Amino acid sequence: MRALTRLLLLPLTRTWLISTCGLLSFGLAMFEIWAMGPRLEIVAFLPPFLLGLYFCGLASGQALAPLLVNESLLLPYFRRRLLQAGLILGLALFGITALVLAASDQTQSIALAVSLGVVAWTSAIAASIERIYSLVPLLLVFAPQLMPERLAVIGGYLQSVWSVPLGLLIGAFMLWHVLHNRLRASDPSNADSPMAFIGSRWARNPAESGQRPGRFVGLLRAVFEGGADYTLQRAIAAQSQRDTRLHRARLFRAVLLPYDSAIGVVLNTGLVMMSYAAVLWVIAYNAGPGGASAHTMAYLALIMGRTRCAAMGASFARMQPHLADLYLAVAPRRNADFQRRIFDTLATVIPVVMVQTLIGGGLIYALLGDARPVAMLGAMAIAAAGMAAVDMSIELLGPRQQAARYMIGIGTTLLYIAAYGLVYLACVWVGTPMGLLLTGVPILVVGAGAFWLARDSFIDQPPAFGS
Repeated sequence: MRALTRLLLLPLTRTWLISTCGLLSFGLAMFEIWAMGPRLEIVAFLPPFLLGLYFCGLASGQALAPLLVNESLLLPYFRRRLLQAGLILGLALFGITALVLAASDQTQSIALAVSLGVVAWTSAIAASIERIYSLVPLLLVFAPQLMPERLAVIGGYLQSVWSVPLGLLIGAFMLWHVLHNRLRASDPSNADSPMAFIGSRWARNPAESGQRPGRFVGLLRAVFEGGADYTLQRAIAAQSQRDTRLHRARLFRAVLLPYDSAIGVVLNTGLVMMSYAAVLWVIAYNAGPGGASAHTMAYLALIMGRTRCAAMGASFARMQPHLADLYLAVAPRRNADFQRRIFDTLATVIPVVMVQTLIGGGLIYALLGDARPVAMLGAMAIAAAGMAAVDMSIELLGPRQQAARYMIGIGTTLLYIAAYGLVYLACVWVGTPMGLLLTGVPILVVGAGAFWLARDSFIDQPPAFGS
């Protein structure tokens, strides 16, 4: 009983900020149901309800992930207590939801709330372990706008009693996929190469997951790491033969951004274009030119571009234990020179974000169209460039705690969306050239100011070789 109580309280003690936000949002949704009663509209309580459940699941996943090690897995009855804690949390959250809806004469909405809530809650737990499941909340947010004509039909199906077992089945599958190998005690993997500590949003590192990747993921990882290793070997050879600024820059880039080799850039760009094309193909026949779906896809393109900054920050944090080898290889005269070179190398992520976002914007305009294509593409470019500079500065100098990083990630994502909306609305109100000038210049000035302040602060810091 004592172990079960500790497991239940673990999300509150380890990730109190995310847990508090989730419980407050969930409580707000319950209060809204109770206050409105039979007059309540489904769309009114679903956003705070699903957001609260997602944050609760995120807190549970962040508390669970550090426990998936041999020291915990070899404890007696650990898996049983873990299952009991999960069932108690799930029954408490969805039992309260069902009771409040029933007491408010909203019994027809119980199946919809429980099915979507289970998917949101379990996807958050899964996303704490496998990043690919972070796409599930994006699907829940953007699906109503991507397929508006089919929304009524889908809503009717979700209000059926059969939606509850379907939601439970989807949630159980996601948890099984991320946990079935991690709940087995195994020998720790040896990660001798610095490349094993570099994360990629496309290729998962098996040293972290403790399981063998599938064929497709294994092929992607082999291509990425093969290109990274080839680029690194050439950079080392060139720098050994002749120590010049250009060769040192190549070496820094090969070490700090290994997956941005020529092969990696081509493959990443191809995967991004296929992702955009797949989503746009789904909605091509559900929205007309200039409709809301074109701007929804612009938001999604900015969010996908923002993941490059997040991946860069995570990769740099994992690479820090191996920066000592790079420091000895280049032998800088001053620590400030070493820090300056690191920052300038990582800053190349800003044009990458901008180019990737514009690729998405071009595909969006080609398939969906827009009444003001120059305004749309200009707003996307300005938002990507200005906010990527701010985002990169936060990634390098911001807090490293998981809870704080998640909250900052949500905030920076909203900054991207707000910047795009502001620039586009200004183009509608005062014309495209004047709108881009009046709003684009301040956004770019803010981004440049944050960039140079972060650069000076980063250069003044001593090199950090710890994890």
